[in-house]
Amino acid sequence: MARYKLLILEKDKDDLIILSELLPDDSFEIIGVLNEYPKVEFLARSSDIPDVIIMNFKLSAKPSWELIKEIRAHEQLRGIVIIVLSVINPKLIIYNGLLSQADAVILKPFKYKDFAPFVKKIKTIVVDKLNHHDKQTYSQ
Repeated sequence: MARYKLLILEKDKDDLIILSELLPDDSFEIIGVLNEYPKVEFLARSSDIPDVIIMNFKLSAKPSWELIKEIRAHEQLRGIVIIVLSVINPKLIIYNGLLSQADAVILKPFKYKDFAPFVKKIKTIVVDKLNHHDKQTYSQ
């Protein structure tokens, strides 16, 4: 079974902890980063280029769409699956074109009890994207 590297960029410490606890299984290796964007050059030089980046829509360093644009423009990184988590309706964000280069935009749950199905949806998207490389939007 393939083992995928997931880089989680999250602004909320509690959400980062929850995702880091609920996502891992035999298929996933998790790298969590709190409220920072990695430099694209660093990602490209790293021997551990992630297969997937799961990022919060609203991080403080720079707009998420700018990071996505930089990743898609970089030859070594453009194949990374990018999933954006947002408390804003994903259809509004995509409609405005802000995240059109993301592989998926998912509405982030507000309640802890809703995180298990949310994480299951993320796992499904990751496996689907890495196996089929087709672009689709998932909304909750």
